[in-house]
Amino acid sequence: MINLLKEKNYQKLNFFILLLASLILLRKAATIVIIVFFIFSLINYKDYYNKDIKKYLKLALIINIPILLECIFFWNNDSAFLGMKSLEKSVACLLLPYLIIPHFEYIDTFKILKKYSIYTAFILIISLISFAFFEHSYFMKYLNGIHLWQMGYTFSDYIGIHAPALNMYISFICVYILYLTINEFSNNDFSKKAIKLFLLFLVFFFFLLVINTRIALLTFVLNAIVLFIYSKIAIRKKTIIVVVCLVTLCGITKIFIDKFPYTVDKYTIHLFNDMDKVGKLDEIDNPEIYAYTSLVTRISIWKSSYEVGKKNFLFGVGSSDAQKELINHYRETDQRFLTKYGFITHNQFLNFFIKYGIIGLIGCFIYIFYPLYLSIKTNNIILFCFFLNFLISNITDDYLNKFDGLVYTALWYSIFTCYYLNNKSKL
Repeated sequence: MINLLKEKNYQKLNFFILLLASLILLRKAATIVIIVFFIFSLINYKDYYNKDIKKYLKLALIINIPILLECIFFWNNDSAFLGMKSLEKSVACLLLPYLIIPHFEYIDTFKILKKYSIYTAFILIISLISFAFFEHSYFMKYLNGIHLWQMGYTFSDYIGIHAPALNMYISFICVYILYLTINEFSNNDFSKKAIKLFLLFLVFFFFLLVINTRIALLTFVLNAIVLFIYSKIAIRKKTIIVVVCLVTLCGITKIFIDKFPYTVDKYTIHLFNDMDKVGKLDEIDNPEIYAYTSLVTRISIWKSSYEVGKKNFLFGVGSSDAQKELINHYRETDQRFLTKYGFITHNQFLNFFIKYGIIGLIGCFIYIFYPLYLSIKTNNIILFCFFLNFLISNITDDYLNKFDGLVYTALWYSIFTCYYLNNKSKL
């Protein structure tokens, strides 16, 4: 009976993990799951808690880095209240490793990942249908090619998540489903399962285009190339897969561009225009139109962010004051466009550099490169794809500033750590 109760508890553990992974898209729901998960672990303290966590403390501490930095540099915040609000977002980085890692032998990483992909597809499809019904005017406007630059962001806001974050999650799932499709085809050619997986892959690729953030598409392409190079299958089959994927994806992309021609401008003119105006965005005519989403704006922000970080090299300015200090720098250097819109750092490394100084920058490198360490130790390509996706995304944005980004990494870092420990125990 005791063993049966323990088994049921570990089934519930996997259920909570899968539920949290799937509901990260919905912040309020994810918060409730974390609270219930924690209460469940307290109620089942005797069966659930494992003293062996001491053996894995080094790995857990890496996942704790965001909240450790918040605590260590809490004194540096001008406002204790704002400091607490910032710290609260990273509580998941403290809880999840200790709730999950000690029970690594009961965690089936890739079973969770597969179910997570299916449930996420279901949530996205339901959300799109709901958006088309309840926000019909917006839906028809985009369908008729009006204000297309808003499309992905409006849909993401409707779900309750930032568009680049949503597309970062979709990009990784896209790569994982493509990986499953390649493996299934290499073993069983055009089996029903291979066809179903490929159709699921196309669903996620469709959403990748709908949200339409450039970095997510870039990381998907890079990861797809890595997958095809890594795949140890016959040249003939690899060629068939590449041709089928290219023809299908190019066809879908062509249809999408014909329907939404703004996409071409977004990836060409609006990305690379006015590159000689770094730090001088006010010299551009109508920067709201021609520079708001361009690379020159990102580089101007990074330049200012680096200057603020360098001024506060040792200890930073505190987590609650980073954006305020950056906007003050815009104002002091007479960058009116950046001051008006109060742009955040859009780079996680620079964000931690401003917040916590050089220690924060080092901590950020350790945290973001942790999946690379796990992928090398396990020789697993999916972990490497996760790392590449998260690294590139955080070069152009700061996902560890947001609740969903912190929960996402704390959860998947803990799950991938379980995979690493399972492999280590087998060896």
